[in-house]
Amino acid sequence: MKTFLLSIVLFAFAGYATAQDIPASQVPVAIVKAFKLKFPRTSKVEWEMKGNLYEAEFKVDRREYKALYDAAGKLQTYKREISPNELPAAVRNAIATQYKGFHIDDADRLEKNGKVYYQVDLDGKPHDEHVVFNANGTVANDVAYW
Repeated sequence: MKTFLLSIVLFAFAGYATAQDIPASQVPVAIVKAFKLKFPRTSKVEWEMKGNLYEAEFKVDRREYKALYDAAGKLQTYKREISPNELPAAVRNAIATQYKGFHIDDADRLEKNGKVYYQVDLDGKPHDEHVVFNANGTVANDVAYW
């Protein structure tokens, strides 16, 4: 019984250990400055620690964004929510041919190292798929879904 209770407690705190909300006052000044330069039209930002990176979650023009910064203030990657219709035609065609029976639940435009990718959450049976595409419709296996 003790092992079972300990397992429940450890499981409950597992998510807490990987991502932790932090107040804006604890975000390094270099990150705040870089963030304001890149995204000047937002005011409400929620900050979280993801490992050794700082994640900002915010909205611009009613669109959801997320951005990851290192401690020095360098933007590592960011994404913004888009509608499925905003996906490039090549990506929509790839989904239609390679993922028959799936439909697009969520789509994001992802920018990493100066390159643009599109990540989609595909609903299907018996399972869902999370896929990152290049703009030309090929699967970007070297880019993790975020």
